[in-house]
Amino acid sequence: MSDAESNKSTNKKGEKKEMTLAHRHKSMPTYYPLDNTYVVDLEPGSYMPRDLMNFSVKTFWLREDDDLSLRHEDARKSFTRTFLQSRAKFDQEFEGDKTLNVHIRDVNNLRAHIDNFFFFGQLRDHVDVDLGMDVVAPTEDGSVKEGWNGYTVLRGDQCHLKINIASKNQIFPLITIAETLVHEMAHAYLMLFSARNCEKCDKARLSTIGLPGDGHGLVFQMLHRIMVTTIREWDDGLKDLAAKDCPGLQVSQSARALARQAYKALPSAEKEAYRKPRSLLQAQRHLIRITDDEEVLVDLTLRDRALRAEEDIRVRKSRAKGNDRKQMELQRLEKATKRTAEEQR
Repeated sequence: MSDAESNKSTNKKGEKKEMTLAHRHKSMPTYYPLDNTYVVDLEPGSYMPRDLMNFSVKTFWLREDDDLSLRHEDARKSFTRTFLQSRAKFDQEFEGDKTLNVHIRDVNNLRAHIDNFFFFGQLRDHVDVDLGMDVVAPTEDGSVKEGWNGYTVLRGDQCHLKINIASKNQIFPLITIAETLVHEMAHAYLMLFSARNCEKCDKARLSTIGLPGDGHGLVFQMLHRIMVTTIREWDDGLKDLAAKDCPGLQVSQSARALARQAYKALPSAEKEAYRKPRSLLQAQRHLIRITDDEEVLVDLTLRDRALRAEEDIRVRKSRAKGNDRKQMELQRLEKATKRTAEEQR
């Protein structure tokens, strides 16, 4: 029986009642960065959005370099190097006899590095990207609005991501494109791996991934802001990433406004289907939360618990290796003893 199936029970009056089984979310996998062969493998449509955010953030937030995985270190260095080496090609007029192939290649490289650092490379096989000039344009149904330069939609287990890198013969500055990339990839991660067909998750959308057709819920806002904060610290050339949209330490102002607009536009009857976000006092139990100043606070407990768990795994692995070596040595000695005894006969 699947999680979505129902079961029937009989009450005291002999009447049959339909009972819907609670949706069972998958647990996040064990994370162990000290083993360079370790690979995170996430299953689409399976996890609670807040768990997805916490799982990503705990692997890099305020960690010393020695506590980062080689994947994280390589992605950070590669993103910074690609950005600094490529930005001179951008922020200029597009000449008609040229193509955007080089620019598209550079942006795709940045996308891969973002995926590797924040999302364990798990978006690679589930995202197809359309980069170019005016590939994102307003739609009649309003799903894509005027001024948007990025758009992500989920179909099955595949995210389709569109990003403008130029418009009206003007190539955008690379930092502007990077801002759009970060925003859309945060959408893709949460869209792709968050649980689906879960009544509890659907009711909590305002606090998590956002309303259908919007996607700017509180978990999205927090994850996006943490990504922005992290990338800003990689190089002085990146310190102004999303500076206008995310002033100081605040979450994306555009995302916040879009989320409010989407909720306001709902008919009253549909608003009742969604649970309002917890109050600031109630939200204090969360390890990542938004303060009353619209800033994101990450409790260091998240990182410290992760580091302790990783150390426990390291100790157990070391102990197991030690035991294996002892057993191999005992077997070697036993074979040597038998061989000596046979030779003496």
